[in-house]
Amino acid sequence: MLNITINKVDYEVGENTTILDAARKNGIDIPTLCYMEGVSDIGMCRLCMVEEEDTGKLYAACRTKVREGMKLITESERLTSHRVSMLKLILSNHNQDCMSCPANGTCELQNLCNRYNVGHADHTGSRVKIENKLPIEESLHKL
Repeated sequence: MLNITINKVDYEVGENTTILDAARKNGIDIPTLCYMEGVSDIGMCRLCMVEEEDTGKLYAACRTKVREGMKLITESERLTSHRVSMLKLILSNHNQDCMSCPANGTCELQNLCNRYNVGHADHTGSRVKIENKLPIEESLHKL
């Protein structure tokens, strides 16, 4: 077993445990979009970044194994700013019409944008530019 600290609280966790799994097992929420237990641990969304208290280093919680004595912070102004930036980058290449999306109301991206008060992307990604040029299928709007 390893001793770690998350948000100033001490925990004992098993070896080879990721920071994300250690946090979740102890009821600590760390946002993530790309991590699906048993399916994917690609670490691409970078929303699960946490900060090491002593060094200030940022770690992807879904990919980083805990080490003895780690002291981690899961929420801070720095992490919030980082997550807002990541959400805006993701939105820049995402369908912007949430109201017509079948996942509206059950979408984790939408939930995180609401949580971090992100209402729009600062840039327009290539997917959005391409989608804006596609013809609209009228039968989809009748659903």
